[in-house]
Amino acid sequence: MKKIGIFFIQLLIMTFLITATLIVFALNYPLDFNEPIYSIVNKIEKNYQPLSLSEIKQLEEKYGFNKNIPQQYKEQMLIALSHYPELVNTPIEVKTVQNSSYPLISIPQISSLLSPGEERKYLILINENEKAFPDELLLKNIPYNAQVGILGHELSHTLFYTQKNIPELIAPGIMYLLGSFQEKFEKTADIRTIQHGLGWQLLDFSTFVRNRLSDSKYLSWIEKNYLSPDEIKQVMKGMKEYNLQNYGQNQ
Repeated sequence: MKKIGIFFIQLLIMTFLITATLIVFALNYPLDFNEPIYSIVNKIEKNYQPLSLSEIKQLEEKYGFNKNIPQQYKEQMLIALSHYPELVNTPIEVKTVQNSSYPLISIPQISSLLSPGEERKYLILINENEKAFPDELLLKNIPYNAQVGILGHELSHTLFYTQKNIPELIAPGIMYLLGSFQEKFEKTADIRTIQHGLGWQLLDFSTFVRNRLSDSKYLSWIEKNYLSPDEIKQVMKGMKEYNLQNYGQNQ
């Protein structure tokens, strides 16, 4: 019995030391979130509408390789994927869950972490637990065009992960949990989403959530960590593809 007690104490000490080492590593790792944000605008649509079966089939043939997507979100995700040609061969599984810590999250699959970035498998978890979050934050309650926008935001995270090695994945993961740089991480993803041609869709999502969400805790978190509608428009204004150069004069 005494040996078991000593073993558990040693295990706790080892766990503490490993955790502390990882935290120190994360806090001191030279993270660069100012890497070039690739502007790959192959198309811009202001308002996506539900697709016909033939349109869905065309998108699936072009962008559905290595993708596992629930039927209820298939076309929205395929539309978002069509804005990320870099991910055309990347294995991505979209899953609806009840126990995620976030309404929507993109993460690398742990079992594939040792693989090269583009060969890793990535998960996008959609929380559908109505008791866990306000209705306005659940994907199923968000308008179609806004769904495309927020799924594009998650794909922006996936793209970021494909470009990173293991230390570059561990450090931001720990720091995100510590709350050290959520704002930088999420706003950078917003900008990357806009620069992939999904600015209007992200604007719809941002406007919908801010207009509908009454829970002050979640609203405060969103306002702190994500671009506001005006900030989204300002980024769009800086890109000639959106034709918003005169935004501010005519608004």
